[in-house]
Amino acid sequence: MQNLSDLNQVQYLAKAKASKYLDAYIDEFIEAFIPSIDKAEIGVLIGNSFKGTVGLKIANRLKKLSFTVSTYYVFNEETDDASFIKVPNSAWLSIENIKGIKETVLIDAINFSDNTLNNDYATNIYRAINSLNAKIYAIDYPSGFPTEGAIKSELEAIKCITSFTCFAPKINFFFPESAFFINDFQVLLPNHKLSLQNNWQLSSENLISRILKPRSKFSHKGSYGHTLIIGGSTYTMGAALLSCSGSLYSGAGLTTACIPESGLTALNTALPEVMYLSRSDLGKDLSKYSAIAFGCGIGVSDEVVSWLNFAIEQPLIIDADGINVLSAHKSFLNKLKPGSIITPHIKEFDRLFGEHNNWWERIETATKKAKELQVFIVLKNQYSFIITPSDVVYINQSGNPAMSSGGMGDVLTGIITGLLAQGYSAEEACIIGCFIHGKAADELSKTQNNVIASAVAKEIPKVIKNLMKGN
Repeated sequence: MQNLSDLNQVQYLAKAKASKYLDAYIDEFIEAFIPSIDKAEIGVLIGNSFKGTVGLKIANRLKKLSFTVSTYYVFNEETDDASFIKVPNSAWLSIENIKGIKETVLIDAINFSDNTLNNDYATNIYRAINSLNAKIYAIDYPSGFPTEGAIKSELEAIKCITSFTCFAPKINFFFPESAFFINDFQVLLPNHKLSLQNNWQLSSENLISRILKPRSKFSHKGSYGHTLIIGGSTYTMGAALLSCSGSLYSGAGLTTACIPESGLTALNTALPEVMYLSRSDLGKDLSKYSAIAFGCGIGVSDEVVSWLNFAIEQPLIIDADGINVLSAHKSFLNKLKPGSIITPHIKEFDRLFGEHNNWWERIETATKKAKELQVFIVLKNQYSFIITPSDVVYINQSGNPAMSSGGMGDVLTGIITGLLAQGYSAEEACIIGCFIHGKAADELSKTQNNVIASAVAKEIPKVIKNLMKGN
């Protein structure tokens, strides 16, 4: 698999002398760019770099298409290599000249070299450009924006409407801090054979379709495992029920809920397919269950701590209050069985492993802890990260803001548990679970402004069926 550890794929095209790809990139850029600009006048910001030469080619193509295009040369004489574009020194813009740019649509083709990220001249250039009343579109990625590594709070970089990236997204596009600089990104010339970096992988529809297993003829409910969902309390019964629904709709053969007896009416009404295990029986042998989830809405009482202390003898999927118990009793971390799965959101993660300044630090900590504890960590966000004990980090690309509502994490926990019960490995269950969870919401959001967790659970069988068609 080709490794692009520094994700400057446009420069990769130059080094590979792949002119056919460069032409194809420009074609796709023009096709994606034109619908967003109407008949506005366009300014192209040209740097003395390979990206600048791409910008010139795009400018010339736009002119041939009868657009009004101006080119502006932005050169950092302290650091830039002057070998790419030859123009008179008088053609290079000063910061004062930049402030006079009138075009309302700009294409960022600057790309000062990486060692200018903290350079005063570059910083002032970016500030001047960002102060313009213009919509900015970036070639590959915004100038000044680090494609990997920590996105620091003091970072100065171009702020763009859309980044038209080449071959594959940059790792940092998936971190929340990127939203300050990139409103959206589109991948041009997508190449699924490329990895982001040796230990980073994109979880894609192609990957999920290859992993999913069709149901066999003559199979029965016993063929697809038995999940146990340990969760719920008097005032948070819904969390356990949503987790059970995730298990059911992901295809588990049998699902049992270990909830307070006070929740039986709700369980029998909402999910009559789910069986019941009383809390008094929780201290007995749990080995008959194929997969066990712990924590959704269960609380953090001393009794809950004792239940976790017993259940932890089995590999578990731990979420919500289960993670809060781990945070309060750190010794439990070393009791986790290899192959266990933890599914925290950002606050739960920091409570468990300490405060972090940015998402890059969180991934570094998660990678270290997953390897140390031999567990899988699903760090939930708009793009969830699945961190494996083998140092591989999967970035889940499905999902959207419409699913920003309560109960989504509970459903995801149930889905992963249901997939484990069906015989998928912990790694596969996490990858598939996150993808189909987000994909279900993607499908629902096509006709709805917002979606709720129970609707996402019900959409799962349809999503799996559609993905199976790709097998």
